[in-house]
Amino acid sequence: MYKSVLLLTLLSCSTTNDIMPSDYQSLSKFLPKAIKEREDFENEMGQPFGGNQEDQFLHTIQGVESSFGSDTEHPVISGGIHKGDSAIGKYALMPNTIQELARKVSNPSTQLGGTLPYKLNTDDLKALGGLSKEQLKQTIEADPALQDRLARYLAQDIGLRSSNEQEKAYRWNMGQNIPKGSITPDKLDRSEYVQKFSKLRARLSRR
Repeated sequence: MYKSVLLLTLLSCSTTNDIMPSDYQSLSKFLPKAIKEREDFENEMGQPFGGNQEDQFLHTIQGVESSFGSDTEHPVISGGIHKGDSAIGKYALMPNTIQELARKVSNPSTQLGGTLPYKLNTDDLKALGGLSKEQLKQTIEADPALQDRLARYLAQDIGLRSSNEQEKAYRWNMGQNIPKGSITPDKLDRSEYVQKFSKLRARLSRR
C-alpha cells in the first residue's frame, strides 16, 4: 500500500523532469495495483460525504450496519423483543420497528404521523404494515430506494427524542423509544456501537 501511494504521488509531480527513468518502470509495475487499492478504499467508505446533517447521519449508520450495503447478511436475533428476527437491508432495519412505524403513520394523532418537518409518503408504510415478516423482508430487500425512505422515517422519529448524534446512534441500535433523559453520558461512552459510529463519522468528515 505504501509503495502504491508513493507512486501515485509521483504522478502529481509538476514536470516529467521530476521523475527518474527508474520511476517510470516502477509506475508501470505498481500503478494498476494502486488504482485497484484506491477503488477498494472508495467501495469500503461508500459515496463521498455530503448533504445535510440527516444525510450524513444515515450514511454513517449505513457504514456501521452493512459496510455501505456490501454486507446485508444480518444474524438472527437470539433474545428480546426481536427474538427469531434478523435485520433487513443496508440500514439493518428490524421488522418490528418497521411495523411500529406503519402503525404510527396510520394514526394521524401520533407524533410521527403529524409533526415531522417534511411530508411522509405514508403509502409506503401503510402497505408494509399489512405484510407478514417474511413478506416484509423480501419486499424491502428488493427495493434499496424503499430502504432509504424507511431509514429516513426512522431517523425523523428518533430525532423527535434526541438531537445529539451519538444519542441518535444509540437509539438506532438499542431502540428508538428509549425515554428522553435516560441515555446517560456513561452509557454512550460504554456503547461499542456508538464508538464505532463516532469513529466512522470522523473518518467520513475528513474525506
